[in-house]
Amino acid sequence: MAVTVPTTWTGSNSSQDVEIITNPTTGNWLIAVVACRVVDGSAPTLSIGDISRNLWTLLATDTAWATATNAPAQLQIEVWACPAVAYQGWPWLAVYAAASQITADDVGHVLLSLIEVNGLSGAPTVDSITTAAASASTTASITVPAPAGGAQCLMVVGAVTDNGTANPTPGAGTAFAGPNLTGSPAASSEGTWLTSTTAQTVSWTAASAVNWAIIGVALRVAGNTAPQPNANWPGVQLQVGIGYDLSTPLSRVRWTDQSSRLLSMQADRGIQAELGAAQQGTIDLEIRNQDGAYTPRLVTAAASATAAGTTTTIILPATTSPLTVGDFFRLQTSGGAWKELNVFQVTQLSTTGGTTTVTFVRADGSSGGARVATATGDVYAGIRVDLYLPVRVLATWQGKPYPVASGWLRDMPITYTDAAWATVQGQAGDTLETLTAAPPTVARGEILRRNPTHYWPLSDASGAGAAQNISGLTTSVLTQSVSKYGAGVATQADFGASSQGIDTSTTSVPYIVTFVGDSGSCWRQSGQTSAEMPSKGYALVGTDGAFPSLAGGVTIIGYTLTTGADLDAIINATSDPTVLMLRTADPSAGIAQGSVLRLFVQRGNLNGGVVVWDKSTHMSGTTTISGANQLFGGWTMWAITITQTAWTLYAAGQFAGGGVCNLVPNFTTIDIGGEADQFSSGRTYPGYHAHIAIFPRILTPGEIYALGSVVTGAPAIEDAGNRIQRKLNSTGWRGARILGTSVPIRLTAEADPSGTVADAASEYAGYADSLTFADAAGQFQYRGRNMAYQQSPRVTLGESTAGGEIPYKPGMQPSFNPTFIYNSVAVENSKTWTQIPTTTNSISAVDDTSATRYGTRSMSKQTRFASDQDAWHEAYWLMNRYAYPQMRVEQVTISASAYPAAWPTVLGIEVGDLVTLVRRQIGAPALTLRCRVLRVQPHLVYGAGGQVQGEVTLTLGAAPPIVGVAGDPAYGVVGNIVLGA
Repeated sequence: MAVTVPTTWTGSNSSQDVEIITNPTTGNWLIAVVACRVVDGSAPTLSIGDISRNLWTLLATDTAWATATNAPAQLQIEVWACPAVAYQGWPWLAVYAAASQITADDVGHVLLSLIEVNGLSGAPTVDSITTAAASASTTASITVPAPAGGAQCLMVVGAVTDNGTANPTPGAGTAFAGPNLTGSPAASSEGTWLTSTTAQTVSWTAASAVNWAIIGVALRVAGNTAPQPNANWPGVQLQVGIGYDLSTPLSRVRWTDQSSRLLSMQADRGIQAELGAAQQGTIDLEIRNQDGAYTPRLVTAAASATAAGTTTTIILPATTSPLTVGDFFRLQTSGGAWKELNVFQVTQLSTTGGTTTVTFVRADGSSGGARVATATGDVYAGIRVDLYLPVRVLATWQGKPYPVASGWLRDMPITYTDAAWATVQGQAGDTLETLTAAPPTVARGEILRRNPTHYWPLSDASGAGAAQNISGLTTSVLTQSVSKYGAGVATQADFGASSQGIDTSTTSVPYIVTFVGDSGSCWRQSGQTSAEMPSKGYALVGTDGAFPSLAGGVTIIGYTLTTGADLDAIINATSDPTVLMLRTADPSAGIAQGSVLRLFVQRGNLNGGVVVWDKSTHMSGTTTISGANQLFGGWTMWAITITQTAWTLYAAGQFAGGGVCNLVPNFTTIDIGGEADQFSSGRTYPGYHAHIAIFPRILTPGEIYALGSVVTGAPAIEDAGNRIQRKLNSTGWRGARILGTSVPIRLTAEADPSGTVADAASEYAGYADSLTFADAAGQFQYRGRNMAYQQSPRVTLGESTAGGEIPYKPGMQPSFNPTFIYNSVAVENSKTWTQIPTTTNSISAVDDTSATRYGTRSMSKQTRFASDQDAWHEAYWLMNRYAYPQMRVEQVTISASAYPAAWPTVLGIEVGDLVTLVRRQIGAPALTLRCRVLRVQPHLVYGAGGQVQGEVTLTLGAAPPIVGVAGDPAYGVVGNIVLGA
């Protein structure tokens, strides 16, 4: 069959992930070219997935962006493949690309191109991967080598540049368009595809000189045969990420096939109940261990070959060679690079004359050894079988691969049946088990995700005397220091001051403000008289020779609040109080020793000001800032970006002013809230101080704006999906995520965090009656309510197989459950727009008829909608769903062992899917239930003759009611009119 590309799609986004709604023909493949450009020096982890959890495989990644050729552009590009696409129950397939993490809209962009391919078969089989890069050029090229053995290959080549108007155009193949993004940072992406049995060169031209990253993948048109040894059951694969652990996302693991070891598998995942949160799933695996490979033990880390071996042997010194048959290992060159990515296993050891010859095979059971013979200096790198070994079970049915369960082995007890035989009764945890980090407060999360070299939250206990540095990169503290002229008669300074409920009024009428979502403590200085401020008081002083260099750019931020009394003292002082002071103790002949930069508040008008000291003349220059960006009142962030030649000041996240300078490259001392170091004293700044951080680069205006907004409990107004994405990013989770579009309902400020990040995500999803769960492919899914509206039942369960129904085993028990009757729903909606304390409004929905019939049954719910109207809608939505009894099915089991047509359901059904369940009784009307899957428990076991027996047990709840969908031929019809058509 000739290879064709019926359809292509494109999409792009900045700090948010990219979702594209596609409609490929079932059974065709999707190829994704995902590219990324950032400007902050980070390397976001890319992932692709879809709402129907098809199997996506990373074919190739271009890491050339990190080389000197391409480093200024900070470009990445990858190619992913999804074979035999299916999306039962959905009118379309939502494909989702994520980059973990991009911190602001002007920091990075993700660009996604999708092509639908018809004519590919087998499993994804890569023949070659080629990467290329070019710098400041209008042209670039890449040559995809001739396929091995003259095999027919689909060659997919993609390019990304750092210019949004360059419009790169390929000179060979059939082009498919990619996104072109102007603005900051600009980027463009274009691709081409062709089929060939020979080498092909693709040349690119651009309208202007740009930086390039290019990748080319040759994918076999007829891939390796997808395993299915019998037409009545699927081919089942056990794949293990030997050499990997929790630090690598499942989607980026290079898997080693261990199918010959698998005896059985049983998994369990889903949510607690109809209104419950997602629960951590488990996978129970019975694994053959006759060679002891999965017996935990110490493994020799590395040993260098002393002589040339063969493709199946390596010769090592006897004193350092591995001593155990069954060890897994990889081969490296003497320079430490992998010779290849295959994992090998020791089968024999032979020691003679001070050397040991290690005989090995490929651990995946495929024939042959290494691709090339081992050489002197090659390194044997042993791999420990340890906790959190990635594992997944795939099943292939009629050419379609299904991920059945994915996770990390965390318990591997060994059962010895006799002297020569053992099995491992392994248990693995799923993706939710990795989401155990406690979500930080908004302020901490947004600061830490930008990797500061120094970060002092100032939340230390009263009497601490010094602020601890929690950056994880450095340890220097900020010490509370008193001016050499004393503290002042009534001056007080200490940690432990509450950041909440502070009266900032300058009149007798209280004006209470709070640092929203950050109810910790901070450092407070108060009690100075105006006359004392120029020379007396306290400051927080830090000294460190490892402060980042101004030569590369530095950003320093902090948050401050002043009360009415503080402002009176500042206005009436005889000097301008210091917010930030930088000094250097450069010992080189006294050159440039002393002050570097000072940020202060003008006592007359409360605007900001900056003083800089010229490194050559040792003279100071002062720039005062006028306008509305003032550093006083409620909690306000100040930020200053500094290089040796320029500085810029921001107040409350907004640009306030800037100037030129001629600074030394380094500073060694920082003063906060005054000056109390060895060089000078006084000019103290009364008020509250929190979250001081130093970054080794110039943050973008978008990042600074986001950091300025955290005082209101969120860096921006968000919906649930956006907030879940941000919390996953702020905890550093880099796994694949599918955060489907939600009801366009905006959320207001976060509350103080509690529980885990998975708990937080479940809470946000619960505001709008949506779901979060870990699917069988290891993806974390958020399924918004409006996305769930689009579903139809993916399968009908019943005994009429002639009518296409899938039979289920006896024992199904439908019932009404009074647990899920609620006729009085109260929603407590809390909202905060500014630093004014949170307001809470109560919304009630009551169904009196239901209460009369079944008694009053109440449900209460906490939400944080930006609008009380949305909370009102939520209350009535829930009341209408639960005011009257709904039939639910505690468990129903579907077996494919006797009815092979059930395999796609057994292998592919997922949490959140809809099913129709039919039960026909003699002499009674048929019972038909529309249900939502709440829990999935697949079970696979090998029987006699290698037969795979499989079934799945489902817990079903009542499906949400059908709602109108504009433009839908079924759900959008009112009378004879299709709404929105």
